[in-house]
Amino acid sequence: MGLYAFLDSCELDHMPNGSLNEWDSLKPNAFSLECKSFIPLMWWLLYQQNSIQHARYVDEFDIDDPQSDMAREECIEDYGDATYPYFVISQSQALHNLIQRKQGFLSIFGQDFSAYYDDFYQLIEIYYPNYILFRPNYLDLSKQSEQEFRDKLSAYEALESMQIEAHQNYWDTVQTDLSHWESDLRYFLLGTRYSGEEIEQLQYIQNQYYIEPASKKNELPEWLSWLFAIIIAIPAIFVWFKTHSTFYTVMAFSVSAFLIGILLIRFSSHK
Repeated sequence: MGLYAFLDSCELDHMPNGSLNEWDSLKPNAFSLECKSFIPLMWWLLYQQNSIQHARYVDEFDIDDPQSDMAREECIEDYGDATYPYFVISQSQALHNLIQRKQGFLSIFGQDFSAYYDDFYQLIEIYYPNYILFRPNYLDLSKQSEQEFRDKLSAYEALESMQIEAHQNYWDTVQTDLSHWESDLRYFLLGTRYSGEEIEQLQYIQNQYYIEPASKKNELPEWLSWLFAIIIAIPAIFVWFKTHSTFYTVMAFSVSAFLIGILLIRFSSHK
């Protein structure tokens, strides 16, 4: 099962420390993006190599939280005092990095990505007023992870000086990955708004940063369904009051339903 990674709006300049009971500082209503099994492309643009810090696995749980006692004990058994890498950066530095790296990024991916880039910049500017915490949540935390993180971040740092060719193999790999996400491009770039639910269950109307599956795009809006139902019923009701004939009423209903059915087919084909 894939694990989620999070991009949290945080008041602290570090990962909340369970030994100091700091997890309450990461308030449930704080803005957060999430992604499953990988790190969205634009999250990398925020950080630099000196953004990497370390936290103990066991400090994922507040020490005075009785509901976490069992999980904390299991974590101590599994990891002891071992640490893992994470990223944190101030909003001002992150916005500076985005500005400095935009030209290099667009030179690789094209001007069509400018709108996505600007959306992400505004999202960080509005919803991450203090610090931006990348919380890997056990995602890909092998012994090699920190060096892999540094290697990738160096490619993004190089965008500032347009030294793209030095990391061409990496960018070729990213473009290949991107080609597999054309139907969910915004998710690949930004992730999705955290809701505490499975990502696949999120509805587009609840989350502007998630692109709904293509299968949902042709669904009829609820208000239009009600309108069609009323249109179908009106002729049948009119005929009933005029004739009191069940036969003619059923005929009127059937004809109305048939015509509305044709409209629905055309509606679906043009979505």
